[in-house]
Amino acid sequence: MTTALYQVCSQQLFAGGCSIVQCPLRHDAKFCDICSVVCLPDTVYAAHIRGAPHRAKAAMGRDIALLCEICQLHLTGEAIWVEHINGTAHQSRAQATGRSAAIYPRDPTRPTAIFCLLCKRAIDANSWSSHMHSGAHQRYQRNALHRSRFEQAEQDQRGVTVSDPNGGLDFGTVSLDESQRGLQRQLVVTLHPSASPVSITSLLVFTGTVAGESPYVF
Repeated sequence: MTTALYQVCSQQLFAGGCSIVQCPLRHDAKFCDICSVVCLPDTVYAAHIRGAPHRAKAAMGRDIALLCEICQLHLTGEAIWVEHINGTAHQSRAQATGRSAAIYPRDPTRPTAIFCLLCKRAIDANSWSSHMHSGAHQRYQRNALHRSRFEQAEQDQRGVTVSDPNGGLDFGTVSLDESQRGLQRQLVVTLHPSASPVSITSLLVFTGTVAGESPYVF
């Protein structure tokens, strides 16, 4: 059910369709948002969602009960949790207590257990380190990060829009010969009137496996 991500077309996997002509990557895959699992071929997706692990995670829904041990505050759902730990009140409380604001939530029913938002499981604190390094957690984390990078690559950032006069910024599949010769693209960078001035110093590109810093100098 899992495969190397570089073998799968990210557009098909995360956007529901591929616009690259003669794309050589696999398109018979489906991504489970709940479990951060890549099902390959996509025919096994039906079996995956019938499985006990998926059904258990799906049953939790988005209203997962969480506890912030710094603020001693009960929260509901991952989105609310992220908003809370990035908020001024939490940041101030963490600083006042000499602790990092970047903490993991606790399970309100088991305050000594840490709740893994990715795996949707409460883990005993003394087993947390081994859980983080487990193969399953690392795989889920890798898949979730891959999707996050793909989505970020598709979005405008802070009032800056990058476009291609010929339509689309996708380089398609770059062969080894092409990469050695080098590729040229004309890009148009537009700054929204309400945005602050910017200086472009580097370029992040989504390669299908990782997002790396471009060696090109502006």
